Amino acid sequence: YDPEPTEEVTEAKLNFVDEIKQTGIISDSDLFYVIERLKQLQTNEKDNDGSLHHCLQEQEKNRLISTIITYHLSASDEIKGVLCLDCGGVRGYMPIKVLMHAIETKFPYINDREGKNRVKAQKQFTSKFDYFVGTSTGGLIAFCVAVNYDLFFLKDIYVDFRTYF
Repeated sequence: YDPEPTEEVTEAKLNFVDEIKQTGIISDSDLFYVIERLKQLQTNEKDNDGSLHHCLQEQEKNRLISTIITYHLSASDEIKGVLCLDCGGVRGYMPIKVLMHAIETKFPYINDREGKNRVKAQKQFTSKFDYFVGTSTGGLIAFCVAVNYDLFFLKDIYVDFRTYF
């Protein structure tokens, strides 16, 4: 079920797309709104009567397509860091241990009892990545790492899962 958006929602989306046309696409969510607007313009194209309104829509469509191209070309200039944790089941324990070891090696000062330095070091380590992805249990671990959930506690959940589930 996909209900039709209200007039207010449609108007807000159009205003947002107008802002994007001025500033350019900054994120994939901006790209989503631009694509939705292009779909809407394409649907309106069926009612083409050759009027001035149609010419303006065609100009808007060309501007939006140009904005998408600019976004994709600028994205290809950037290097993205991806932390990929492809594992499942019992093997899911390994990425946790590897990540903990990498963080402990890079930041040797983190051995404190409260874990404040540990979480701070983990955040510093994971800030180098733009995307966190994983398969099966790896996806859950990637999510926890992305939201800076303490790997020490995550390891405990994994080892002593009966207590938690």
